[in-house]
Amino acid sequence: MKIENKLVSIRIGNKQYDLKNLITNNCLTRFARRQLEPNRYNYIPNDIEMSYCLLKFDDPFEINEDIELHNQDFDICLVKGPSYYVERVISSNRISVKYFYSTNFLYDYKKATSDVSISDYYGKKIATIAFNSWFASDANSSAKIPIMAIIDTSNYNIYLQENQNLSIVRQDTITSDAEFYCENFNIKGPLHLLPGYNLVKFNYENFYTFGFLYSIGLSSWANRIDKEFILGKDIEAIQADNKITFENIENYFSKYFLYSGDNIYPSTSLYPCKKTDYKYVIFKYRVYTTPIIGNDLTPTEIYYYQAIPIDKWGLSNFVISYERG
Repeated sequence: MKIENKLVSIRIGNKQYDLKNLITNNCLTRFARRQLEPNRYNYIPNDIEMSYCLLKFDDPFEINEDIELHNQDFDICLVKGPSYYVERVISSNRISVKYFYSTNFLYDYKKATSDVSISDYYGKKIATIAFNSWFASDANSSAKIPIMAIIDTSNYNIYLQENQNLSIVRQDTITSDAEFYCENFNIKGPLHLLPGYNLVKFNYENFYTFGFLYSIGLSSWANRIDKEFILGKDIEAIQADNKITFENIENYFSKYFLYSGDNIYPSTSLYPCKKTDYKYVIFKYRVYTTPIIGNDLTPTEIYYYQAIPIDKWGLSNFVISYERG
């Protein structure tokens, strides 16, 4: 699975800067963790949605993949308001997400207030821009929420000025090399990779839908499981950073022969047969729903598959890894 930032477009007045940002290791970890936590509502649905844009003025940060900055390390946040919106397109192996941020609603971390406007920061140079799924400070909270993406803009001399509106757009793609299969036509692609909400109508009622890993299996076909291991019952998912590992899964070569005996007579329907090793490892996801109004997360009997061809025989470990595109 790969997460790629295609564009961060910063428009101020008549000038436009088209850049790309760094996806942090924390962001990759969130993608891995999210599909395993159906019972923690604070991770649903916005833990992998970059809903909020953070600005740091004047002095930039030293940036690397392991950077762990928090909201309060920045000066202001562009908070979601009526003008904020997201475009999401989901298909069997690709998800496109486009975010639009404006300065209509702001939060100032040093003043700890939203009673501010963009005019309060005229003359400030934008040195760093970051993105996160939450806007509040976590300085005094046990639930730390490091930023998800960051970009150094200090070399572009972007200043906030009167009569020059600031708007920011970011576009990401999340891709999978797995074969997708779902019997329910309402589920168009891998929900566990989709930031934010996926709206689906079931029985004339609208629901938000999410996908969480239910089991891992082996099969000779991409659209069904022959040998299944249910999480928490038959197997454990070991999540560390951006990887999920499943250990000691048996994919042994086996043969089954029918042979003549005292009570078996020749027949056109009786012949020697052989079964080889399974050709696919399949990750099976269960679909959960929540009503548009309310937080109740309910499991359904709808499942979808992510199938990957394998050439590992015997006792094997399988890994789901989330990488930068």
